[in-house]
Amino acid sequence: MEDRTEAVAYSRIGEIYFRANRIADSVDWCRRAYKLLKALADDHPKDANALRNLASISHQLAEAEWRIGNGVRARELHADGLRLQTVRRSLLRENAEEMEVVTTDLDIAESYAHVAYADLRLGEPKKALANYHAADAGFVALRPPLGNMLRVRRTRAEIQVRLGDACSRLN
Repeated sequence: MEDRTEAVAYSRIGEIYFRANRIADSVDWCRRAYKLLKALADDHPKDANALRNLASISHQLAEAEWRIGNGVRARELHADGLRLQTVRRSLLRENAEEMEVVTTDLDIAESYAHVAYADLRLGEPKKALANYHAADAGFVALRPPLGNMLRVRRTRAEIQVRLGDACSRLN
């Protein structure tokens, strides 16, 4: 429990530095959080919360890594975040709380969008198309109320713009 609390604090410090455009500091703190959360997830591979926390810091660290020029590493981290969310979804019991299931489905759709954007930035428009379509399908399938949230609608609009970008790159 202490490690998880410490890791969450590190990730928040990393987020503060990221927002302050102190990216090297952000990377440092996010890496610390990632290391702790990875150890927790490795020790408890069936703990859905540990997987969610690791997926979250994977995406956060990916954005910081991208900003310091580590695009390939950023894509790997986003892909791992997606994998972790998918494993987390498979661990949910049939009698899991509906909101937990819907939130997990939202996290998976967002993870696909992160991977797609990394693909697009790395010059892989075909991969980006596939991942953006998967993300949008995930958002469309969301049960209310999440499917109608402003955040979801904004992300879906962003996906349409980036799908256009990917198609343009493919002529």
